[in-house]
Amino acid sequence: MSTETLTFACPVCNSRLTVPVALAGVIGPCPKCQTRIQAPSLPAVPQRPTVAAAPPSAAPVQTYIPQPPPQPIPAPQPAAASAPAPVLEIPVVQPAEKPAYKPEPRALPNRREGMEPIGKRMSDSMKTPQDHSERRTGSGALRVLVPVVFLGLAAGMVFAILTFLKQQEQPPVQFKSLIPPVANSSTSATDKTPVGTLPPAPVEPDESAPVAPPVPEVLVPPDPSSSPVTKPVSSTSAFQILDKFLSLNTLEERIPLMETSTSPADLAASCLASSLPPRVSVTPSIQTDNPVENSTDHFFQVIFTRSIGGTETYNMLVRRRGDQEPKVIIDPFLDVYGENSRLRRYTTAAVEKPAVFRVYVETVAICNNTKIPNNDKKFTLKLRGDDATDNKLPAIAIAYSGKASAIGEMLQNADSGLRWGSPKACTIVLNWNTKDDPAHPYLEANSIKSLSWNP
Repeated sequence: MSTETLTFACPVCNSRLTVPVALAGVIGPCPKCQTRIQAPSLPAVPQRPTVAAAPPSAAPVQTYIPQPPPQPIPAPQPAAASAPAPVLEIPVVQPAEKPAYKPEPRALPNRREGMEPIGKRMSDSMKTPQDHSERRTGSGALRVLVPVVFLGLAAGMVFAILTFLKQQEQPPVQFKSLIPPVANSSTSATDKTPVGTLPPAPVEPDESAPVAPPVPEVLVPPDPSSSPVTKPVSSTSAFQILDKFLSLNTLEERIPLMETSTSPADLAASCLASSLPPRVSVTPSIQTDNPVENSTDHFFQVIFTRSIGGTETYNMLVRRRGDQEPKVIIDPFLDVYGENSRLRRYTTAAVEKPAVFRVYVETVAICNNTKIPNNDKKFTLKLRGDDATDNKLPAIAIAYSGKASAIGEMLQNADSGLRWGSPKACTIVLNWNTKDDPAHPYLEANSIKSLSWNP
């Protein structure tokens, strides 16, 4: 038999409390907020009406008795000192847990005695195990796609490996010789066989006679007179023209092979009027094509021996215009060659007029010469006769320019073609600066007309 309980709310913390009916009207602390409260008294229970007995076949009817709502408990009044109220601890009765499902009735009228109660019916989904193949129906495309992708990657790797091995097996590239091919007269005579004639049958060797070893073929240089007339290759012709130009001894012999804007009087006083020093080597440097002017420039590095010992290097230019014969461009050579060159004469003493020179310009980002006014705002230009970066000889001349000048803007522009520390063939305009410090004039780079040696 379950114990009857009384449920009410704490007037302070509004917590729902359940106590046995025997504790109605008792004062005690609230289990939540520890405030002394009084359990409500039981209301008067009305006379329960008489219910007629139901026939045996009908189920018993339960009568619902409404319970009055819990009334608020008035604040406890201080009791007299003579009669203190009894203090009792109110045990909290937790409500019984409800079953997860409604229990099966045990005393149904139509149930036979000895019949076992039927348990809760099991659903069909729990009886039949789930087929795992149903869950895999959506992954069929993925199972096909993964092998296809794998096979594609494997085929790509095999193709790349075969391509690499094929490139490794290719024969080295045969560079075309600069010397024109010459036909051999001895071989051309033997190749003239009438068309439609069968070759003679080979002679069977005589096994009884001793066999002499084969005579090695003697390579005979071809006769140029027997070869057909062919146009020489451009670079070979440029080299031949330069080599011939340097080997001549007089200006009259060199004039047909050169191109210049220098006056005849200056040419007669230059180094070209006599023989040049012996050459150590002549090496092709670079070749540039100008489709606008239909010309090709061939640069050669020429090393001369010096009379005082050692060597000196200069870059010389040979230009071919269209189908014409190549010509030696001598103005850049006259600007830098020798102790009496045009550039050395201009840098000897300060003059008022600016001058144009064709040289190799090597730029340095700083100016270490403290005698130059505002040297922290300038950079250095080394003027050379060749483009060798490992040249240990000093530069022919040193010029300076401001970082905010036109040349400085070219160095800041990546598309201009002028780079820091990289020698470049330029046509440069120089002048003497006598305004910043008249007592100490210095050579100033005014501008760069072009990054070439064109006139």
